[in-house]
Amino acid sequence: MKTDPSSPAVTNAVLAYTSMAKPQAVRETLANLPSNESALAPSGGYTVSEGV
Repeated sequence: MKTDPSSPAVTNAVLAYTSMAKPQAVRETLANLPSNESALAPSGGYTVSEGV
């Protein structure tokens, strides 16, 4: 399956794990957003943390 290089893309990265080897902090970065939406997304992405 080919993807359109100009279509929006989401990248996920695990930043930290719990002692039970589950993701504790995850960063989600958005790329190739339409110009009218790109100002809404932070350039560093969103970081989501789960309570321990």
